[in-house]
Amino acid sequence: MNSNDRRVRLACYMTNMSMSIVGCLSAILFVTFNKMYNLSYTVLGFLVLINFLTQMIVDLILTFGSKYLNIYKLVKITPLLTVVGFIIYALIPFLFEKYALYGLVIGTIVFSSSSGLNEVLISPVIANLPSVNKERDMSLLHSTYAWGVVGFVLIGASYIHFIGGENWFYLPIICSIVPLIAFILFFSSKLPKLNTDFNNEKKENGFKKISFTVFCSLLIFFGGATECIMTQWCSSYVESALGIPKLVGDIFGLALFALMLAFGRTLYAKRGKNILKVLTICLIASIICYLVSSLFLNNIIALVFCILTGLSVSMLWPGSIILVCDKNPNASVGLFALMAVCGDLGGAIGPQLTGIIIDKASLYNIYDLPLTNEQFGLRVGILSSIVYPILALIILLIIKVRFYKNKKMNS
Repeated sequence: MNSNDRRVRLACYMTNMSMSIVGCLSAILFVTFNKMYNLSYTVLGFLVLINFLTQMIVDLILTFGSKYLNIYKLVKITPLLTVVGFIIYALIPFLFEKYALYGLVIGTIVFSSSSGLNEVLISPVIANLPSVNKERDMSLLHSTYAWGVVGFVLIGASYIHFIGGENWFYLPIICSIVPLIAFILFFSSKLPKLNTDFNNEKKENGFKKISFTVFCSLLIFFGGATECIMTQWCSSYVESALGIPKLVGDIFGLALFALMLAFGRTLYAKRGKNILKVLTICLIASIICYLVSSLFLNNIIALVFCILTGLSVSMLWPGSIILVCDKNPNASVGLFALMAVCGDLGGAIGPQLTGIIIDKASLYNIYDLPLTNEQFGLRVGILSSIVYPILALIILLIIKVRFYKNKKMNS
């Protein structure tokens, strides 16, 4: 691999890490926003909804309009948009002091646009770089997202604990360093050639391949919801439902969750094969983890299974992409965008519905359990989320029966 390809690969990894910060920034500040700006869990869940809906809109534009856009320039400005979004967040106490929610919404829309570009464009860039094992490279790319979550949670939780939540606005400025470096790397590099004509790809594929793509889209929808619910609510759940101090909860809850996420993806990148089997195991494990973490009153056991959820969901998103690429080896930017749309839709709907269920269930504790109303609501919200891995498992079984019965994967 030449120096240009190495720079491009590093820029892709750092851009993907930036997306992990985008996905976790609001989540780690949920409690701070709740106390400082009196924002409810439903409103905070609304920020997550805006995040993923913005990404989805960007994904849709790229799905059907990629051949009309300068994809190469979009790749290079993607990390710069992230920097702008972080700066808007940092200016909230100064420009939106009495209307913090408006500032949060504007900043979220900007860096979520960047995140939408990232998840559509970075995967095909990696897929088109010279490589001896593209499946490994794709898993490794997604592992950088998880490693980014680990680093951000450790830095963010420590910052809030030692510097103070009232000074939270400096945190987005610190986070902007990563996408800024990625922006510089991209502009000093030449990108590989990308396939941008999704419409032509649809014409070339038969009905069976289109049907396969539809099922893979449903799989990433439910898989995205399964992953993002615990990613977004783990910090608040560990702190409020399990009664564990924020610093300890973030480090031993969300950070270890992300560590398991990173470990699972890195392990598959190094040794993984048979993605169908891996996805089946992951979904069954996710069902078990959601059940135990929500139903067990023993906080240590519940915390352990919150952490293990990171391992169980680790391959749901990248595994769905690996699967769809198996029958579409020359996948266009549009196909990656379609998968991103479905994953984002699951990531938007899942956490938002969980937030609504938490608020509704927090109004009463009908079983007279030794829990506060808030703790009861959080447990009910997490328990209700078990529906997503169950539906994903059903979809995967249909894929196995219809498309892989007595057949092996191309890879």
